[in-house]
Amino acid sequence: MIRALLVTPDFAPRVGGISTLCAGVVKHQNRVQMDVLTFHGDRAGDAMYPGTIRRLPPLLGPASGQVMALNAACVGLAVKARYDLVIAGHVVVAPGAAASRRPWVLYAHAKELLYREWLAKFFLPRASAVIAVSRYTEQLVIERGALPFRVHRIPPGVDVTEPAGSGGRTDPNMILTVCRLDDEHKGIDFLIRALPAVRARVTDAHLVIVGRGRLRSMLEAVAEQLGVSDVVSFAGGVDDDQRDELLETAAVFAMPNRIPPGEGGEGFGIVFLEAASRGVPTLAGSVGGARDAVEHGVSGLLVDSSSVEEVANGLIRILQTDRDVWREGARAWAEHFAWPRVSAEIEQVLTTAANEHPPLPVGRSERRASPRS
Repeated sequence: MIRALLVTPDFAPRVGGISTLCAGVVKHQNRVQMDVLTFHGDRAGDAMYPGTIRRLPPLLGPASGQVMALNAACVGLAVKARYDLVIAGHVVVAPGAAASRRPWVLYAHAKELLYREWLAKFFLPRASAVIAVSRYTEQLVIERGALPFRVHRIPPGVDVTEPAGSGGRTDPNMILTVCRLDDEHKGIDFLIRALPAVRARVTDAHLVIVGRGRLRSMLEAVAEQLGVSDVVSFAGGVDDDQRDELLETAAVFAMPNRIPPGEGGEGFGIVFLEAASRGVPTLAGSVGGARDAVEHGVSGLLVDSSSVEEVANGLIRILQTDRDVWREGARAWAEHFAWPRVSAEIEQVLTTAANEHPPLPVGRSERRASPRS
């Protein structure tokens, strides 16, 4: 068994896809002993993970200073504890992983590769392996210099269990979305704009928006302008149990993601799988990583998310189709991403990287192709 250190600025209980993914990777390892180095946070849930969770104490000052501290701590801990492998959960901690003089693996998502492109271009070619969460992300990392034979496309996993069951409480008219209200690429404004057309065909359709963020006031204004404020509920932040109850009650989960100019968009969209695992069909934009997270016509629909009309038509189609048909297709699709299957792929990459790919000097990248993948 190899010993690995996962370094990440995003880890449970922080909200977001990267945090959820990193927590899942740690929780579901069988052949890799994995510890975590991350920012400070609520330690209440740390005991559920098999490894040690080390959290830096809170620091005053800009976020960049905290990231520098995380990188420095990574180098010291990797050397002192003699880990076999370091995993960078985000490109901002690639410097520490590379400087640890251990084989190291970089997890790539999407938008961070554009926002910190110089970091991506410098460190991607130097990683022992790169895990890209979707075909879209795989394209982004190769365009930024990752060695193709060291890039592995592995999607996030999802816990697939029998739903707790809302029984007869399923609301056949509820449209649900769960996301941080900070990213315009989530497309929640288009979801609200589509609601009048949806209600013209499904008269009791209503929208529940779960999440916090700076865009809430703008979204509330859009709902007010369109006269649908009475059927749009802003639930704010909720805990996991409340989120799961809403997922099991909803008729459709919708997040018509798009890729605005100069932005990375959705690297995958774990929340699409979380909905599918509970038998809830999803509506997503047919761009970015969502094309890997949703099976069109089976677990939900992929639509042109730049068109309010297409978003509305997709929602109407799902709401007017027998829910049992969608439930069966969604749960079958989620099975492809069950954590035992995904974690086995991750473990293979990590084991190969630790045993076969020595760290490359930080000052140069490998130019010669290798027959190994």
